[in-house]
Amino acid sequence: MAILFDTIPSTLLVPGVYTETNANRAGTQNPVLPKRAVIVGHRNASTAMVAAGTPFRVFNESDADYGGGAGSWLAESLRVFKRANPYCELWGIGLAPGGGATAAAGTFGFSGTATAAGTFVAYVSPYRVGTTLRGRYAVAVTVGMTAAQLATALQDAINADPYRTVEANDDTNDCDVTAKVAGVNGNAIFLGHSFFDGERVPAGITCTITAMSGGATNPTLSTAITALGDAHTTHFVQPWTDSTNLTAGEAEMVRRWGGTVQRECHMFTAAVGSLSTLTTLGDGRNNQFTSILGVGLSPTPPWIAAAELAAIDAAMDHPGQSLRGRALNSMIAPAAGSEFDGDDRQALLADGISTYTMDAAGKCYVERLVTTYQEDINGNADSTWRDRQVAGTLFALRYDWRSYIGSKYPNYLHAADGTKYDPGLPVVTPSTMRAEFSTRARLVWAQGNAWIEDPDQFEEDIQIERTDDGMDLVGVPNLINRLHIVRTRFDFLR
Repeated sequence: MAILFDTIPSTLLVPGVYTETNANRAGTQNPVLPKRAVIVGHRNASTAMVAAGTPFRVFNESDADYGGGAGSWLAESLRVFKRANPYCELWGIGLAPGGGATAAAGTFGFSGTATAAGTFVAYVSPYRVGTTLRGRYAVAVTVGMTAAQLATALQDAINADPYRTVEANDDTNDCDVTAKVAGVNGNAIFLGHSFFDGERVPAGITCTITAMSGGATNPTLSTAITALGDAHTTHFVQPWTDSTNLTAGEAEMVRRWGGTVQRECHMFTAAVGSLSTLTTLGDGRNNQFTSILGVGLSPTPPWIAAAELAAIDAAMDHPGQSLRGRALNSMIAPAAGSEFDGDDRQALLADGISTYTMDAAGKCYVERLVTTYQEDINGNADSTWRDRQVAGTLFALRYDWRSYIGSKYPNYLHAADGTKYDPGLPVVTPSTMRAEFSTRARLVWAQGNAWIEDPDQFEEDIQIERTDDGMDLVGVPNLINRLHIVRTRFDFLR
């Protein structure tokens, strides 16, 4: 019987008791699935301490400010992610505005003179960080205050906020605001007032909102993709939904899922707009590794919502479990009457846009996280990859299998069935590999983790062939499904 050693030669002559260790069997239990998130976004060029296009690690919220610049859209996205999921490895990549980009602008227009004291409350893309509500500006109004005075007071309130998304400038009776960052996303900045119950414009004053517009030209996402390198990033968050950047991101996700790359990653983004706008966006995409949250008419910036959604997904222990009911704590619900109803959300989901719901208190919750995949290569409707969890579960299977086999059989030889070899020799046969495949599916993927069902069928479907340099296997896992819908009929009696 031959037992082979890695570090103790058979020619050793010096007396002694020599012992080596080998971890081949120690790492065969359930591996911990890696979770690494990267958020790309607009940096604050004047305060960011990390150069544009350079990845930086975020251990805490101060790292977000250091790398992205305090108050930047990127730093705030990183902060919201960290609040929702403090344990996931997190990185940021800040980008400069695209070449020739223009900044969106809007206006709070005032008229009249206050005839009663009160408080004017303006909102500029509000969102929550913990218990703090960002983007809310309350201005005390006294009797006799003019429109011009109110415009100036609002300007001062906005510009005093280090986390503001706009710069304000009073212009006679108007408070003009301009996005701090040039580009298309500035058009998504919400401007409003008296949003919550109990808030109202003081008597004698009128406010007219001119929505943000004019933002043009996004950065190029390919810069951030290059910066990602070969690290195994599982969650990629980026704020741009223009066709060029989505296409670049989708192509990178597909590449990373390739059989020889195996750096599985999923892209998360979000978009504001009407039902028509969002269904058109979703209908124009078709990628199994991309999810777009339909923020709709929520005043919360889409880049904030996308970051929190990715954080929630990364926090899930089971890759196949639905995110339904998980709180989107940063989001502010749309105004009453402007939320999407059931028929609207059905249309969104059918067109590959993920949805959320809200309760009576205005708190938002994930409803269903889907991908933009809707058609197969022949243009036929196909629901195979609809739920994000399909890719998540396949990642778990693939990662577990390659980790298990890679650690247990790192330097083995392979031979045909039928020949007996000493147990100490590193030789594996097709029957042994078949048994490993079947046992792993039954004990770990099905019984231990509920990633798949019907392991008996899996065992029957296994195919295996020897090649000159290894073995080729085919497995047909029946992935576990999510309990999204329960249909019931009551045939009642009287």
